[in-house]
Amino acid sequence: MPIILLLALFGNAQEKTSTWTKFKEVDGVTVDYQYVECTNMNYGFDTKSILLKITNTTKEAKKVDWDLDLWYNNELVTGENKDEEYHHTAVLRPETVIEGTCDDFYSTYKIFVKFTDPQYKGTNPKELTDFSLTNIQVESFHNTEK
Repeated sequence: MPIILLLALFGNAQEKTSTWTKFKEVDGVTVDYQYVECTNMNYGFDTKSILLKITNTTKEAKKVDWDLDLWYNNELVTGENKDEEYHHTAVLRPETVIEGTCDDFYSTYKIFVKFTDPQYKGTNPKELTDFSLTNIQVESFHNTEK
């Protein structure tokens, strides 16, 4: 019975997923994405989102940098001069994976597509019509902190 209670308390974000699609592979690091339906009881409205998965297939740590381009209703909203909000960095240990989830409300690894909840009554619904990860750079990472 306690296990069921824990699932009820912490298992609030459900995902209905598509399959992973490879976006790009650079120097032993693969970036994949998938569209998901997120049922988020904790965050309000259900959404359609894109989750990112970054995989380091090498035996050394890697640092990955990229910029995010987003088009909502066919309009580029991130602009050509990116600010820090749309520049992302991830550091991956050897042979590891970082993967976004529906539980990540504001995350480097989750992109909002649209609200799917019938309760949502927004007057100006935005929908992601395209996205791209640009300026992807991968380099070996050596932690100098002791």
